[in-house]
Amino acid sequence: MKHKMNGYLTIFLSLSLSLLLSVFFVLIRGAFINYSKMKLEIVTDIGMNSVLGEYHRELLNQYDLLLIDMSYGTSSGGIHKLENHLTGYILKNLQTGKNNVSAWNTLALQDVRITGTVMPHHYNGKILKRQACAYMGEKIRAEAIQDLSSYLTQAETLDRTDEMASWQNVMGKITSILSALTNEARQQALLADPEAEVDDIYFRVDNPADTVYGNANQQINNLASGEKKGGTITLSNYFSHRGNNQTAMPSGEYDTTVINSIASALLFRTYVFEKMGYYQNEKEGSLLDCQIEYIIVGADSDEKNLKGIKNRLFAWRLADNARLYFSDSKKRQEANAIAATISAVVMHPELTQLIANSLLFSWAFSASLDDVKEILDGNKVPLIKKSFHQEEGGLLYNQYLEIMLLMMGESKMLARVMDVMEMDIRLTPNNQNFRIDLCLEGFRASIDYHDQYGAYTIDRRYGY
Repeated sequence: MKHKMNGYLTIFLSLSLSLLLSVFFVLIRGAFINYSKMKLEIVTDIGMNSVLGEYHRELLNQYDLLLIDMSYGTSSGGIHKLENHLTGYILKNLQTGKNNVSAWNTLALQDVRITGTVMPHHYNGKILKRQACAYMGEKIRAEAIQDLSSYLTQAETLDRTDEMASWQNVMGKITSILSALTNEARQQALLADPEAEVDDIYFRVDNPADTVYGNANQQINNLASGEKKGGTITLSNYFSHRGNNQTAMPSGEYDTTVINSIASALLFRTYVFEKMGYYQNEKEGSLLDCQIEYIIVGADSDEKNLKGIKNRLFAWRLADNARLYFSDSKKRQEANAIAATISAVVMHPELTQLIANSLLFSWAFSASLDDVKEILDGNKVPLIKKSFHQEEGGLLYNQYLEIMLLMMGESKMLARVMDVMEMDIRLTPNNQNFRIDLCLEGFRASIDYHDQYGAYTIDRRYGY
């Protein structure tokens, strides 16, 4: 018997197996590629989170700000150091063990690029302001903060008023009239007797305001000098006076309208008063005792900054007190009565109104000196008085400072706030070269990898 051999089944299975194997290997390849991608994304996330874990401890301790210092405690810094740190974290997490299946496909890091940054000084300092307000918003209720913005218009009016110049103008007119009267009397004496001694002929009035006016500058200097000496600084060493603060440009991820909606001016002023010192409420371990006064005045010493505040307080009080004295009918009548008596002695009634005005200014001047002393002693004085002995509605020294902060341009205020932060942080160990414009709140990175199957690029944005 003959047997016929059929091979169709073997050929079919062979062809089917080759197809199945090709599908199987494609699936295996896809699995390896997806595994590589997944691992690379995890490695990238871990690396960027690790970089954020290197936040500046002193900034957090003193100012409750989360920022990376790209100098890492050295005398120089920049994006390249951040890239190096990120590269180190990625390489450590990219390494695989002997028994790890990914060893079948070696993953390699090709390039790390920081493509965008968010730094505290970006958007004219609004990034720092946003983070400070976020801290204050979580700590206190906004409705519990007293808003002094209602005083802004009144304070701006006082700032534009120079009553010392007005008083000087009045006293100058009195002097001019008396000088003219003196010259006229001398000429008449010479006409009567050409040999007459006319140098002793003077027209004078016994004006009580003369003594106050003569000592005014000395009294203002005495008020402004005080006992505070404090610290001194070199302005060029700090953020607001450095030539180039833009070490890296913003990534553009923020819209300024969004930042403004988050960052409340009221919350930020509250933050400044919590974190920084001022006259009679100094911050321990700070370079300047009068830090808020520095923010407002911007001079290079506590003495100058405090002097600037005292002079401004005095100008405000003089403007308000002059308004009060000139608008009060009883005070005007009293001044006019005294002035009429004085001018009657020299028989020149045209001096009456000028002398009366000089008296009102001298009374306002003395009252203003007393007001400033009251404020500096920790007592309340109203910004705008309704009466001579008003007690309710007064403001403390720190509230006057807050109104002055409110009147500042935001970018200038934020720049000087960052100056003060630099001053404080540089006094701590290993931070002698600290710069706020080398700090980072967030960053964007583009990272290139490759393996035997191809190249991969991962783009991530991380921040606090």
